This record gives sequence, C-alpha cells and structure tokens, in this order.
Amino acid sequence: MAKMKEEPSIQRIPFLGTLNGFLTLTCSILVVSILFAFFPLMEGGGYALTNGGFCYADFTNKAQSAIMIIITMGFLALSSFLWHQIGLKDYWYFYTIFFVTWFLWIPACIYGISRGKLIPSPYFIIGALAGHGNAIWNPVLYGKHMYGRIDLDYPQESVESSIDEVNDLVI
Repeated sequence: MAKMKEEPSIQRIPFLGTLNGFLTLTCSILVVSILFAFFPLMEGGGYALTNGGFCYADFTNKAQSAIMIIITMGFLALSSFLWHQIGLKDYWYFYTIFFVTWFLWIPACIYGISRGKLIPSPYFIIGALAGHGNAIWNPVLYGKHMYGRIDLDYPQESVESSIDEVNDLVI
C-alpha cells in the first residue's frame, strides 16, 4: 500500500492572528526599523555615500556594519526556515531572488569591518540592481503566484451563495 505524503504542520502563535497581535507586531517592527535607520545619526558618524551613491549605509563603520551583518544573517536564517516551511522546492525562484539580494550585504559588511574601506565598484551597483529589481519583481511574484496558492489552500466561499443566503433571510 502506498503511503500518503503528510503535509507538515505549521505552528502559529494565536496572538498574532488577532488584531492586537498584528498591531503589536507591526508597531514593533516599525519602531525597530526607525531606530535602525537613525543609527548612523545617533552614533555620530552620519550617513555615507558609497561607491556610486547606491547605498547610504557606511560599511566602513564597524559598529554599523556589525549591526547590519547580525540583523541580515539572523533574518536570512529565519527566512530560510520559513521558506522551507511553505515548500522551498515549489517556490525556489522566490527564495533565490530574496536570498541573493540580501546575501550581498554580508560580504560588504565583512570587507568593511576587516579592511576599513568599501568593496570596489561595481559591487554596490550589482547590489542596487538586485535589491531594487527584487522590489519591482515582488508584486508579480507574490501578487500573481502566491495569491493562487492562498486561494487553493484557503478557498473562499462564493459571493453568489452568500447573496442567496441574505436574500432568503430578507424575503
């Protein structure tokens, strides 16, 4: 007898499914993002114009680079785990574009910390094209392809049947 392939169960935190949970998470991410964005000003070094002006992060600042590499590696590890949970084999191209785009920060940080200067051009131009291309491509990938997956996993009831139920109540 052939074994049926079981879907992996995904553990979700019930609190995040509530409005309060969503707002708490969203506001927390916003506050941390604002603090991260203002770190160069709070630290005193200010923003830097990198090779060609494609990025304002100062990769030669050891504190800023250390924070960037820790955050980047942490989120790459977390996202790799989450992509594996939703089925990396089926959606490898989503993950590849995402990973390549964000992985570019790691060598830039390491080079800046170890040598005290920026990686030579055209590294940041490639990073800019990958990062901004990712931002342009994401609505197509997530909007078109993932919407179809969500509709298959969580089918919505037909609007017509809901209207018929309301009409039955009104009549």
